Amino acid sequence: MSKNINYIYEKKNLINPLIKGKNAILFELLEIIILLYLIIYYINKSYILSIIYLIQFIEHIRQIIYKYRQFPNSNIDKLTLFFQLSILVYSIYNKYWVSSIAILVGIFIHLFQIITNRNFTDIVSYKDFIKLL
Repeated sequence: MSKNINYIYEKKNLINPLIKGKNAILFELLEIIILLYLIIYYINKSYILSIIYLIQFIEHIRQIIYKYRQFPNSNIDKLTLFFQLSILVYSIYNKYWVSSIAILVGIFIHLFQIITNRNFTDIVSYKDFIKLL
């Protein structure tokens, strides 16, 4: 895999993650479960939200498989924040309150990374999930 200035592939390059170790694994698992719930919840209410949450779900799975995180305050981090703010506006406008609350968590995470210039969570891999079992 080629180097990219927007992503971190080694734990030693992380910038002081707030959530580390076992807590990072559990947090990532919780995020995946919530995204899966949102995909199913909105499948008959809003195809747009269901597809958007599917894309986010796939991105989280990619982060686990390829073991990477976004650099805090990188262009991709800012683009993700903009994307999530757009989802928030769409959700509030259409009165999708579950989506509004869920996306606020994502907004908080990326705002934290941009403002503090540090990672929110540690790098988590599928091997970490297996060890947790």
